[in-house]
Amino acid sequence: MYDSHLPFSLGTIIILILVSIFNYFISTQSEIQRKAEMVVREQVLQGFQEQRALVDALTNVSIPLQLNQLSLKSSITYLIIRVLTGPGILF
Repeated sequence: MYDSHLPFSLGTIIILILVSIFNYFISTQSEIQRKAEMVVREQVLQGFQEQRALVDALTNVSIPLQLNQLSLKSSITYLIIRVLTGPGILF
C-alpha cells in the first residue's frame, strides 16, 4: 500500500491536512473575535458620545442657574443690609 515514490507518507499528509484545518479554524475564530471586539468598541464609543451629550446638556442648564443664584444672593445681601441699616440710609 505504501508507494516508495511518494515524497510524503500517508501519516504526514494527514497531519498536514489536520494542521491546515486547524489553522483555518484558528483564523476563523480570530476573525469572529475581531468582529466582536469591533462591536463592543463601537458600543463603548456610542456610550461615551451619549455621556458627553448629557454632560453638555447639564452644563447648559447649570450655567444659567448659577448666574441666577449669584443675582439672588446679591439681592438678598442688599435687602439684609437695608433692613439692618434702616430705611433712611441708602447705598
